Order: sequence, then structure tokens, then C-alpha cells
Amino acid sequence: NAPALSLHMFCRTFSGVWGVTIGSAVLQNELQRRLSRTLPEFFASHPEGSLRSSVQTAFAESLKVLWEVLIGIAALGWLVSLLMKGLPLHSYTDERWAVKATSGSKNDEKEAASGDS
Repeated sequence: NAPALSLHMFCRTFSGVWGVTIGSAVLQNELQRRLSRTLPEFFASHPEGSLRSSVQTAFAESLKVLWEVLIGIAALGWLVSLLMKGLPLHSYTDERWAVKATSGSKNDEKEAASGDS
């Protein structure tokens, strides 16, 4: 069913765009906040041995905040989904769905397609 597949792909792509956008914005803002505003100041204020551990700690704490934000968004989506009205699903399959009735032979279909009568 083409319309259903199109809607599914649109929602998947749209959600992916928002996930990447929100995720990268939160991560970049947290890294900027945890590391100093400019890298030369950050490098000058940390001795060489502690630089790697400082960056790793800042990155880990930034990822923690990112997960908290995304879990909050997912929880909000789950709560909103509880407010949705439930619709009954069909319990049978229509065997004639999307089957076109053919009344003539293949020659009749070719003539109808070409415009000859």
C-alpha cells in the first residue's frame, strides 16, 4: 500500500531529523559549557596528563545529559500516545482488495490503452 509506506517513511525521516538536530544541539552546548569557551584556554589550564581525562569526563557528562533529554522526550511521546483513541482492527482479510475486475481479453485492454475502438 503506497500511501501507508509513504507516510511511514516520511514519519521515520522527520523523526530522524529531529533526533539528530536535538541530539547534536544538546551535546554541543553541554561540551561547550563543560570545556572552556576557547580551546587554547582549556589546553593552557590543564597539564598534559590530565587533559585526556578532563575531555573524557566532559564528554561522558555531556552524553549523560543528552540521554536524559532524549528519555524525557520519549516519555512525553509515550504519555501523549496514551491519550490517543483506540480504533478497532479488522479481524478478516478481504481477498478481493485492490483486485481489478477484467471483463475482456488482453486484446481489448490493449485497444483501450491505445485509443482504438
